[in-house]
Amino acid sequence: MKKPSVHFSTASPTVIPPAPRADESDEEDYDQSQANAETGEIAVALYDFNADGEDELTVVEGEKLEVLERDGDEWWKCRNAKGYEGVVPAQYLEVCCWS
Repeated sequence: MKKPSVHFSTASPTVIPPAPRADESDEEDYDQSQANAETGEIAVALYDFNADGEDELTVVEGEKLEVLERDGDEWWKCRNAKGYEGVVPAQYLEVCCWS
């Protein structure tokens, strides 16, 4: 008979508490972006868009983006495959699927 190759410790696991929040407004921002991120919406860029401002995200036609926030019908905050985040004109995007 073969001996098991995995051995588990008999000690109790250590529970790591969550990190404290800086203040309540940060928590609201986190909760909102987390809720939007959990929707798993993926949008595809319909056109190229070159960012002009620091908060904007440059995208190319056909690029898939994770939609983080939909703040109205004008601009959506998105994340690209490289992890960069910024806003893109909503008219340049089309929700295509769920992650």
